[in-house]
Amino acid sequence: MDEKDWLLVEALWKERNVTQAAKRLYMSQPAVTRRIQHMEREFGCRILIRRGRGVDLTPHGERLVNYARKSLKDLRDLKDSLDGDDYGVRGTLRIGCANIFAKYRLPDLLKSFCGKYPDVEVKVRTGHSQRVYDMLLSDEAQLIIARGDFKWPELSYSMDDDGLYYVVSSEPLKMDRLPEMPRIHNRTDGPLETDIRNWWQSRYSVPPTVSMEVDTVDICLQMVRKGLGYAILSGLCLEEATELHGEMLVFPDGNPLRRDTRLYCRENAVGLKALAAFMEFVKGEVAFKPSLAR
Repeated sequence: MDEKDWLLVEALWKERNVTQAAKRLYMSQPAVTRRIQHMEREFGCRILIRRGRGVDLTPHGERLVNYARKSLKDLRDLKDSLDGDDYGVRGTLRIGCANIFAKYRLPDLLKSFCGKYPDVEVKVRTGHSQRVYDMLLSDEAQLIIARGDFKWPELSYSMDDDGLYYVVSSEPLKMDRLPEMPRIHNRTDGPLETDIRNWWQSRYSVPPTVSMEVDTVDICLQMVRKGLGYAILSGLCLEEATELHGEMLVFPDGNPLRRDTRLYCRENAVGLKALAAFMEFVKGEVAFKPSLAR
């Protein structure tokens, strides 16, 4: 097995589908099938069982996945430790970033950073904050920028960013009438859904009237702009949609619903030149302070 085989095994484990694994790796489906057959001959065992349109891993396949993922991590760690030893700041920087920060803040940061450090290859993956945190746990990302306090035991920095949430509408809002109005529900991660539900239940005795459910902020904003309902969104959205009306989510005790943006990374990762350079760069661009390990 080599690195390409490790990546294929990992893709099959994640996708549970040969066609999707092939797309993920920019390979043809016949090429993926041939590689699977080659590995099965090499190890003398079945690693996949087909079921309908998908596949399941056999116990041997699961062991192969564990080996492949460990090998990929070891290879990444080796490359990270060697990059930049003799040639200044270079190497690969793997960032996981929450969707909302990736949309409104990260592009400008990366443009400036890449201009200053052109030899650093930056790889970014985005998602809801909980998914991004999982990237850090699985070492898919060296550092992440996410909303919410995940009780990370290593390095964590609170960033000075607008973590407030608003009821957003195309027309001026009457908050007491909110339960009667159509709501456009932008699906997000579990912790934020819980926070919003707690806020709602602290204000109203009936559930919201959800007329639409969407998966992205962009779709949600377009629906709101057309007057199809209100939505609950990050205050960052109002920087773009200045024509919309917003009312901050405030609990009865006067405290707003807030989710701080935080940067998380492993303590041993700050020895990597590319990551250390990014951390120092962000300190100069965004005010943040370190949090003690818990």
